[in-house]
Amino acid sequence: MQGLGDSNFKARYNKPGKSGWKGMASMEWRKSFDEAQSDLNVMAKKKGWKEAGKEGEYEG
Repeated sequence: MQGLGDSNFKARYNKPGKSGWKGMASMEWRKSFDEAQSDLNVMAKKKGWKEAGKEGEYEG
């Protein structure tokens, strides 16, 4: 998710059924979306997370 400014990105998450996004304190700010997405992909694989669908339902 983009932060303040043009080139500030950080992984964030939203729990199913909740409306607020939370920044992941363990993740660094990155200069591009792709770098931040890569960080999130690595963390998700380690933790066994699944991507949420459009309605907040877990896919898979």
